[in-house]
Amino acid sequence: MLHLAMARGAAQDGMALLDLGRGRKEYKDSLKTRELTVSEGWVTRRHPVALGHRMRRAPARALRNTVQGRPELFGPADALLKRVGRLRTGG
Repeated sequence: MLHLAMARGAAQDGMALLDLGRGRKEYKDSLKTRELTVSEGWVTRRHPVALGHRMRRAPARALRNTVQGRPELFGPADALLKRVGRLRTGG
């Protein structure tokens, strides 16, 4: 209900596009009128700081993309992250 109210309010304020972010979710499919393909990435110069950034970010990004792209992995990974979140917050 919140997402629907947000979309209606955005349309009333003249917004023509509402970006719901990456990943497939049922609520996104129910709100969308179309899909736009967007690419992501980064460009760096050859520099030790850039290499460090890439070494730190690339494995996590590749794993996230793999899990989000495979429905058989997404469900268990989502459940695990929710369980860890509850443990962290004491809920």
